[in-house]
Amino acid sequence: MTKHNHAVNPSKTKASTSRLLWASGSLAAGILILSIVPAATQSSTLSSARDFTDLSLEELMMETVTSVSKREQRRTESAAAVTVLTNDDLRRSGATTIPDALRMVPGLNVNSVNSSQWAVSARGFNQVFSNKLLVLIDGRSIYTPLFAGVYWDSLPTTLEDIDRIEVIRGPGATVWGANAVNGVINIVTRDARDTQGVMLYGGGGNLHPAMTGVRYGDRIGENTYYRVFGGYHSKDDYPLPDGSDAGDAWASQHTGFRMDSFPNPDTQVTWLGDATFSQFDDGESDGRNLSTLGRWTRETGVGRIETQSYYNQTRRSEATRSTNSIDTFDFTLQHDLELGDRNTLTWGLGYRYMVNEIERGPTQDTSTAIEVRNDDFALHLFSGFVQNEFQLVPDRVSVTGGVKLEHNDFTGFEVQPSIRATFKATEQQMFWAAFSRAVRTPSSVEGRK
Repeated sequence: MTKHNHAVNPSKTKASTSRLLWASGSLAAGILILSIVPAATQSSTLSSARDFTDLSLEELMMETVTSVSKREQRRTESAAAVTVLTNDDLRRSGATTIPDALRMVPGLNVNSVNSSQWAVSARGFNQVFSNKLLVLIDGRSIYTPLFAGVYWDSLPTTLEDIDRIEVIRGPGATVWGANAVNGVINIVTRDARDTQGVMLYGGGGNLHPAMTGVRYGDRIGENTYYRVFGGYHSKDDYPLPDGSDAGDAWASQHTGFRMDSFPNPDTQVTWLGDATFSQFDDGESDGRNLSTLGRWTRETGVGRIETQSYYNQTRRSEATRSTNSIDTFDFTLQHDLELGDRNTLTWGLGYRYMVNEIERGPTQDTSTAIEVRNDDFALHLFSGFVQNEFQLVPDRVSVTGGVKLEHNDFTGFEVQPSIRATFKATEQQMFWAAFSRAVRTPSSVEGRK
C-alpha cells in the first residue's frame, strides 16, 4: 500500500530543525494567546511534568509502570523487559514524531520508509505493517485489523502531552490480548490537571518545514480539569538516489481535547477525543482518524475497578486504488482485588465490534490490487482474562500466572497462558523468567480473500 518503498535515513539529511517552546508564564505566549482565546477567567497553577532529574536513584527505582500486568507496579519488580520514555526524555530527545522517539528504545527496530510511513518492530522482521506488535494510546488499540499493522502517520504529534511511553519487548497477550506477540507499546498521555495554562510550540527546517501547535488548559469548578489543543506538521519530499523528489510529501492537522474529573479522592472520570487529517504522496492520498474514549476508575479498600469504552474511525484513500474505512467500538472491564498481603487477583472482560468497508477505485489496477471477497463485513472479538500474583517470599520471590481466552471470527477460540517468576536477589538486582503463548489474529485481507 506504499507508493514509494525506498528507505531513507533522515539523520543523513541536513535537517536544521529548530524548536521554540513557550510556557504559560512567558510574556510572548501571553501576548499571542490573548489574540486567539478570551482572557483567563481564573488563575490556576501550572503543573509541570514530573522532573526526574530531582529524584534520587532509590526514587527512580520506585517509579511504576502499568503495561506488564495492566495495573501499577514498580518498574524494578516487573517480570518483563520494560523500557519507559518519560515526558522529560521526549523533550530532551529532539524527536518530532512518536516513531522518531522510539529510536531510543533498546531492542526496537525503527526505520523511515518514506516521508510519511514508518516501519517499527520488536525482535526483527521489520516491515511497514508489523503484524506482531500491539500499539495502544491510553488503552485504545491503534492496531488496524485490515492490514495488521499501525498507521504511524495518523498518530497525534503533540509529544508535549505524552506522560510516558512504556515498551515491553516480548509477549504480553495474557492481559492485552491478540497481536501482542513480539511486544507492546503503550502510549500514556498526561492528565488534564497536569497541563494547565497555555503552551505554544513551533519550528521548521528543510526536511520538516512546518511544526506548530497550541494547547490551553483550565478547570471547571474545583475538581474538573480540561485541555484543548491543535497542531500542524508537514514533511517535504524525500530525495531519490538521483536527487529528484520522491513525490511523497506529508502533512497532518491534529486537534482534540481531554477532560479529567475527580468527584472524590478515590474516583477519576476521563473523557477525551481527537481528530487527525492527513495528506500523503503530494496530496494524491489522504486519511483521517477520529476517536473518543471514556474511562471510569474507582479505588476501593481492597483493589480497583475500571471500565473503559471507545469509538474509533480510520479512513484511508490510496489515490485511485481503493478507499478503506474501519469503525471500531470497544468496551472493557477490569477488576484488581487484593486478597491478603501476598495475593493480587486481576480479571477482566472485553468486547470489540469492527465494521470494515472497502471502496474500489475507478482505475484500480487489478493485477496488483489487493482483492477482498467481501467489500463490507463486520468482525466480533470477545475476550476474558484472569491473572494472579502471589508473593512466595514477601518482597523477594513472586510468581504470576494467568490466561486469556479470546474468540475471533477467523480462528475461533484462542487460549493465551502466561507464567512469570521474579527473584529479588538484592536491592539493586532482580532475576525474572517467563513462559507465554501469544497469538496473532489474521488480518481482514488474510481472512477474507
